[in-house]
Amino acid sequence: MKYVIPALLAFLTGLLLWQIQRERVALDYEVVASDPFPREEGTGQYFVVRLRNSGSKQIERIALAISLESGNIESVSFSNPDLIRDVAREPRVVRGFLPLLNPAETFSTTITSRRGTQSASPTVVARAPGATATPRTDNAISGQLLSLAVAALVAALATAAVSFYTSLRSSKIAESLSTIENLGEVSERIERTEEDFRTRLQQEREELDKRLEERRREHEEQMRLREEERKRDEQGEPRTEQVVFAIFNRAGLSHRFAELVGSAERLAFWKTGLFLMNSFLVDEPNRDRYVSAGQMLLELPGMAPSSLGFNLYLLAKMEQFRGNSEKAVYWLQQCRERTPLMYQHLMGQDPVYDLESVRQAMFHQEAN
Repeated sequence: MKYVIPALLAFLTGLLLWQIQRERVALDYEVVASDPFPREEGTGQYFVVRLRNSGSKQIERIALAISLESGNIESVSFSNPDLIRDVAREPRVVRGFLPLLNPAETFSTTITSRRGTQSASPTVVARAPGATATPRTDNAISGQLLSLAVAALVAALATAAVSFYTSLRSSKIAESLSTIENLGEVSERIERTEEDFRTRLQQEREELDKRLEERRREHEEQMRLREEERKRDEQGEPRTEQVVFAIFNRAGLSHRFAELVGSAERLAFWKTGLFLMNSFLVDEPNRDRYVSAGQMLLELPGMAPSSLGFNLYLLAKMEQFRGNSEKAVYWLQQCRERTPLMYQHLMGQDPVYDLESVRQAMFHQEAN
């Protein structure tokens, strides 16, 4: 028995640490549907599909497909367009590929349907190596809470085993003491052993309590971030298109925004910068406005570093074209300091990017 109990304690402690530290791969999703609303022809409806990495490990290569049972897809927008690749649309289906989704990260897709006759949720299929998305159930116990519960149960079993082992040892020690004459020396040795054992046990308990508390706080923080994101979505948080719309208005270019939106299926920051550059070349009377819009574009949060470097380079080229060398040098320095790899890539081909040749080619296309 004196070997069985320590072995059991070691096993329970290892099981507890594994339960706390193990990596979980999990995806879930939820669908928020609006009530049908009247359109010029028939009715419309929108759906918000939120895909979440609910595990504790990064998930790669996620194939996402959202399909409607009836009606046609009129428009599709994404919470973070930089996270999705290879987007393909059909009348009732939209597909895409997410290279990576971090733990607790959520990716939202908003679909507007036309002439829909149903209020049922769309069919959502999201698969990745080792994970298939399941519907989110708020009433169910989350994976992390379940881990905490299992860890607490294992800790309780370990405590019970330790108590039993201590009681058994104390009983045997007391029984043996009756046959030993030098009770003082033996008692002192036993007290030292018991004290060392209690100290080690207390340290292990404190370490386990600390890990459990950290897991609980992480879970609460993830729940808080998820709730904040849900509230922002419900309150109509502006997306990329609406933010760029405001920039065009402030720069006095409201009449060009519709042209920008119609020129690309997905409005991205780097595409917006290129549109401003091309418009700058052909619309000479309003060149100051395009430069001003480019500067405001750089102030937007959440821009990918590659898009930031590209737009800094384009702004420098515009200033260089209109003879403002000081400003051109400043924006190129910003590009080199903030995005050195993008700067190196763009400057490698800069000698062949002649804006005057681009401007003449654009006028020639318009003439034809």
